[in-house]
Amino acid sequence: MIKTAIAIPNPLHQRLVQTSKVENKSVAALIRELLDSALVTKEKGRIEHSYQALDKLIGIYKDEDPQLASSVDEVLYGATGAEKGSHAQ
Repeated sequence: MIKTAIAIPNPLHQRLVQTSKVENKSVAALIRELLDSALVTKEKGRIEHSYQALDKLIGIYKDEDPQLASSVDEVLYGATGAEKGSHAQ
């Protein structure tokens, strides 16, 4: 474990001490538990936000050419395609 020091307002410290007594835990153990819980919640929120952003992309592109992967140069560069050096300068 790593030791660290933080400054917290007196009312918050009093609440921590009171809660640690009620739960029969040290203040340090209570702080670790609360931090872990808060970080898990934040991480889940970030992951959910990422999934929501990805969901918005679903259906944004409709591939009407099932062979697009094999004809990507033709689609991107036209009749003279990338293999023929048309994009080389």
